[in-house]
Amino acid sequence: MTVNGLANISGLSPSTVKSIIYGASKNPGVATVKILCDGLGITLVEFFDSPIFDELEQEIE
Repeated sequence: MTVNGLANISGLSPSTVKSIIYGASKNPGVATVKILCDGLGITLVEFFDSPIFDELEQEIE
């Protein structure tokens, strides 16, 4: 799927999607991730149910 394709199905701007995918946006909000999930037809639980999230270190500030 292309950046423009994901932007079209989610309703986000292509620049927002691109900044998330290519790492310019290091910490997108849960609301933005939910919008992407809705466009992809998946839930937040399905999105976060991945080993990649198990390996992240928790940051405590």
